[in-house]
Amino acid sequence: YVCYAIASNGVGGNACSAASAVTTVAPWRLAAGYENNGRIWISAYDASWTEASAPRADWYSIASSSDGSKLAAVIRFDRIWRSTDSGASWTEASAPQAEWISIASSSDGSKLAAVAYGGGIWRSTDSGASWTKTSAPKTLWHSIASSSDGSKLAAVEAALTGASIWRSTDSGASWTETSAPRADWRSIASSSDGSKLAAVILGDRIWRSTDSGASWTEAYAPRADWWSIASSSDGSKLAAVISGDRIWRSTDSGASWTEAYAPQALWQSIASSSDGSKLAAVIAEMALEEHGLWCVVDQRPDRSLSSVLDVNRVFRVIESCSYGGNFS
Repeated sequence: YVCYAIASNGVGGNACSAASAVTTVAPWRLAAGYENNGRIWISAYDASWTEASAPRADWYSIASSSDGSKLAAVIRFDRIWRSTDSGASWTEASAPQAEWISIASSSDGSKLAAVAYGGGIWRSTDSGASWTKTSAPKTLWHSIASSSDGSKLAAVEAALTGASIWRSTDSGASWTETSAPRADWRSIASSSDGSKLAAVILGDRIWRSTDSGASWTEAYAPRADWWSIASSSDGSKLAAVISGDRIWRSTDSGASWTEAYAPQALWQSIASSSDGSKLAAVIAEMALEEHGLWCVVDQRPDRSLSSVLDVNRVFRVIESCSYGGNFS
């Protein structure tokens, strides 16, 4: 197993971006971002982490192939970097400088798609060596998700005045606006085959699709400041976080939702293993000592991950995490 994390100095930022959890074999693909002078860290799914050779920057999102050998990460207000040796070495990609905010990968790592906030959507079909701008409009993109084979993509816009969900069925070559309601979308997750999608709205509800985004149905989740969502490979298990509140989960593809026993906090992002049995979520508070990375733990109140994130240490992950009601 190989894990990845991003950490940096400062306060705020995005956290815990997963290579579409549906495309992974290893249980964790994590990225915890803050502001300036950030780093990428690598772990072989044990208690030790090693800082990667990637430059220090405002890293914001990371994606992985299922075997962990191919990685791609984005720097906000800068460029995209890639690795083909599990993060041992990194190369700057040819994608332009932009406010990159989210990146997704196919299972084999050959197909990548990245969105820029206030920009467009770019794609790569050669593991990030070259990039092409797609026909997607230039807008406030906030999140992107990919099917396992990289053929089906879905991306959301974020705008208080209302924005859309867009989808592609040809690896990002062309894009179509879906029938989802216009809203301030913040995050989207996909099943492995791309048929089941779930997306969250800041200040509203969760919506889901079972036909690759052609049609959408409002889920029975509370109205809240939803910020991030994750999916199992088959799309049956979902987990979503509310910024400033709690974590909710679903075991029926989003038809119904149950509040998890996670603390009330400024949850920023959540990731899922392929079978949905393991979850990890991160908190970004206004005080550095209150930042944390948490995971579901085998129905016990044991703390499994360091609740303190400083600039010199990254997370210790234990193996006894299972899907359930308890976060610790």
